[in-house]
Amino acid sequence: MCMRLGRYTWHEASDGDPIWDGFLYKRDKYLNSPDAGHPDHYPMPTHLNLTAVEQASHITLGWPDHIADVMENLLEPDSRKRWQATRVLDSEWFKRIENCHPTSRPPDQVLDESDIQSANPNPSQRVGSKVIPEDASVTGCKVVKEARTRRDDAIDHRDESVVSPVS
Repeated sequence: MCMRLGRYTWHEASDGDPIWDGFLYKRDKYLNSPDAGHPDHYPMPTHLNLTAVEQASHITLGWPDHIADVMENLLEPDSRKRWQATRVLDSEWFKRIENCHPTSRPPDQVLDESDIQSANPNPSQRVGSKVIPEDASVTGCKVVKEARTRRDDAIDHRDESVVSPVS
């Protein structure tokens, strides 16, 4: 999603992040929509989570179904239902990617209740997501900021060369 959007969708997938909260609200609105005869009825989208992200973020993703299926399942808020990396490796989308250095498939990891309970200080694996804020001083953010600055400078210089003096 970050590569497609050129930015993070939300800073942290937890209560209090306005876009995450908006995503959950839109998702819940579809899941609990009234009957079709009701004037406030919302038809259930094919990709519920992606539609909720689009509406909460005011963006359009427009992925083909084989990619949308993967993204849809990676965006599942319930960590017990969310796809793990091995499931992504088995997806139609991933199978379409040509790889000149294939490796063996990693073993499946099974989540247990300790992974889901946030009270456990040492889960067997991390569950959930936390995103680095845009202004963090990490290499990825610096690279993106530098690329944007160079792009903006190039556009400014191009605009200056197009302007001709008035006689």
